[in-house]
Amino acid sequence: VSANKETFQFEKEICQENNMGKKGDGESSGKGGGSKDKDKEASGSKDTKLKACNHVKARHILTEKQSKILECFEILNNEGVSESKFAELATKYSEDAARHGGLLFGGEWIPRGKTEPAFQEVLFATTPKMISQPFKGANGWHIIYVIDRKS
Repeated sequence: VSANKETFQFEKEICQENNMGKKGDGESSGKGGGSKDKDKEASGSKDTKLKACNHVKARHILTEKQSKILECFEILNNEGVSESKFAELATKYSEDAARHGGLLFGGEWIPRGKTEPAFQEVLFATTPKMISQPFKGANGWHIIYVIDRKS
């Protein structure tokens, strides 16, 4: 997949309003709508709103090439999302320390302000047990799987 101006505009929009994802752990998949307001972030359900949080636990896949991250995203969409499947794909596809299952910060709680801004925006806008859309960050192309959130 070649990167072009249209793709980067799409990815910019994802970073600005990451309000869509794929539901994981055997639950039905769906796209959710949301708001940029951190106190009213949307989850995968129309009726459920994410509460603001200050910490998350997550996994991620990082690749240099957009085509590779899109391949991972397609696999997750076709085969379903679970934490174990995501960890398997992170091990296979990631091109950094995430290749050891994708666990961020060694599985510790990640506070706001510890990641680059575009990554943080997507990280804190993704519902637990869901994946983000692929997006371009400072270090390459990412997909995030949020394990849990807390205030």
